[in-house]
Amino acid sequence: MYFSGAPPARFGDTNTMTDRAHSHLICSGAGNSAASGDERKGAIPFAPFVRRPKTFPGEDRLERYSSCTILPTQLMRVLGFHPTVLRDEAFGESQGKLFMASLMGGRRLSERSRAILRPKLGELAEAFFEAGDFGRSAKLDAQSPWSLLESMLSGNDAPTAQALMAGLKVLAEVEQVRADAAGRTTVLLRPQERDPFQRFVASAVERWAGLLTGDAMLAAPVLESSAMALAALDASLGQANGFRTSCVAAIVRGERNPMDYWMALVCAAYGARTKAELARVLARKRILHSNGQRPFSRDLLAKWACGSRLPDLTHVHDLVRGVPEKADSLFRTHVLVRGVAFFLEVIRSLATEEITEALAKHRFISSYAGHFSEAISKIYPGQDIAGNSTGIVRSTGNA
Repeated sequence: MYFSGAPPARFGDTNTMTDRAHSHLICSGAGNSAASGDERKGAIPFAPFVRRPKTFPGEDRLERYSSCTILPTQLMRVLGFHPTVLRDEAFGESQGKLFMASLMGGRRLSERSRAILRPKLGELAEAFFEAGDFGRSAKLDAQSPWSLLESMLSGNDAPTAQALMAGLKVLAEVEQVRADAAGRTTVLLRPQERDPFQRFVASAVERWAGLLTGDAMLAAPVLESSAMALAALDASLGQANGFRTSCVAAIVRGERNPMDYWMALVCAAYGARTKAELARVLARKRILHSNGQRPFSRDLLAKWACGSRLPDLTHVHDLVRGVPEKADSLFRTHVLVRGVAFFLEVIRSLATEEITEALAKHRFISSYAGHFSEAISKIYPGQDIAGNSTGIVRSTGNA
């Protein structure tokens, strides 16, 4: 992460657009106060999309929790963790999932659910129960939702928790760095004098300069923290599977769209070469979805692969249960792939000029490469990680 070490060498000309964006982010309160209640509820869309995302047509803006991280409800929504899914028996019942369901649903919790959550929330419990979300209670300012979610899911071995845990740690750390900067100077400092928060903002602004302009540049820190979180999830997934290659690198460097890449992994797990053959294998094994009521048709699998329709996570759970030795990995990979798909579309949707998917992938990997290398080095400290010029080992496509 960019919370230590030297800032980018080229940054420092206060007449450049990147410095003006950096100055605005610092001086507008990015590092001097917690996000306002309106920001937490997503009421301030500081980065409206120029173009509607194809795979996520319901999203018309990049919503923020703060100047540096995405709004938790938006991230959970695009990853597929909506309240109905989280309450489904396929995912079990845990403190973390109940908490996420409450966060996403914005509804009052039953007394039974409160009793389950109270031990983890501690002194923040009543404030959370009263507020119902992170937008209406100053008492919750003590912790960001990312740190609370991390606390809720800690020690949970379920695929649902493992699919998110490493990314939550990163986003919690970003918010902590931002909070630690509260009350400090808002003067645009020379690179060697900047604190970790200012270095993070400076790096983010420089990385995304040129592609984003105007108000869209305010999305740069959110894109950067999101790339960091995805890199942590990617490295964690590789660790669980016993390899150090990047699943995301394989997606971004390949010609397939992210969802088609994931569907190819499912086909391989079942020994099928095509989606039609996969549908026949699933029918033969009597693997059904929608509570065991409906078969996985070739047309449905094709819609998921092309990204015109995203599966519910309950359907993903049903789809992978026929390969139990790979089910957890495929589930976690699906969540990661959804995140990559969303942020590739965000890049294209925020860009002032229409850009190709290939250019969006190029800009994404230029930010992502260093973050993945650092995430891997934290898992395997002191070991040389062989890689190419971008710092990411080429993936074999395994998951």
